Amino acid sequence: MVKGGRVTSIYEKRPWLKNYPEGVPHDIEIHNATAIGDFMASADQKPDAPAVHYFDETLTYGDIDRLSNSFAAALEHLGVVKGDRVILVLQNVPQFLISTYAAWKIGAIVVPLNPMYKEKELSYFCENSDAKIFITLEEIASQLEISFLKKTSIEKVITTSPLDFLSDQMNLPKLIDNSQKKPVAGCLDMLELTDRYQGAKL
Repeated sequence: MVKGGRVTSIYEKRPWLKNYPEGVPHDIEIHNATAIGDFMASADQKPDAPAVHYFDETLTYGDIDRLSNSFAAALEHLGVVKGDRVILVLQNVPQFLISTYAAWKIGAIVVPLNPMYKEKELSYFCENSDAKIFITLEEIASQLEISFLKKTSIEKVITTSPLDFLSDQMNLPKLIDNSQKKPVAGCLDMLELTDRYQGAKL
């Protein structure tokens, strides 16, 4: 589209704004230095505001805050401390947000990985990130030969189901011991032209 002698992009028109619910501002101001700070401010100011729509269910900022607090306590109980890496191999589910905020609340570093990765790719990142916790969906874990984790620093595997938030009861992930072997906010994986995987700190 040409406007005033120049071409305008779809981003300038922002057609998605018509889908915003009433009361949601079209522009936001960032008041905190960290992503977790912004989330906690939102949870404190508008705990009943919808944060996540997942199929027919809706989780509020207060819901996500409470669930991430509980999961943060669980991670601390498992020995996760500030600076530790937590690997997430999840689809687009509420547990991704809950796990991310839980890790950030205790100062841990989130390492989100592509849920399409197989043992070779996952093994590389587990070995090179020094992660202690591996969080994934039950269906993904069932398709993997989890024994590859024995050669890594992973101490615990936590699985969850995409169905957990489709019922009236909100479940926290269940724990599976990897009993075979005795601040940066996140680290994203990148595939270079050399086919070597690298991590980008955020």
